[in-house]
Amino acid sequence: QAQADRRAQAGTRAAQEALGSAGFGRSTALGERAQGIQNEQTEYLETQVIPMILQNERAKQQQVYDNLANLLNPLMQQQGYTD
Repeated sequence: QAQADRRAQAGTRAAQEALGSAGFGRSTALGERAQGIQNEQTEYLETQVIPMILQNERAKQQQVYDNLANLLNPLMQQQGYTD
């Protein structure tokens, strides 16, 4: 979210510079453009970045479970032989 905010601010500054030289630095179009940039960045985070992070975390957790199962299975089999 912080990265999206920084990108939106950078886009706003670029728009201010472009529009400012033409005398429209404080226009409604600038505000709308800045909001559009913010919305695009938020959508990107929600549809691309966050799902990828969640998927990676799930894969890491699954790997932990798999590793534990690989460690425990031989012990459980050995316990079965001694019973």
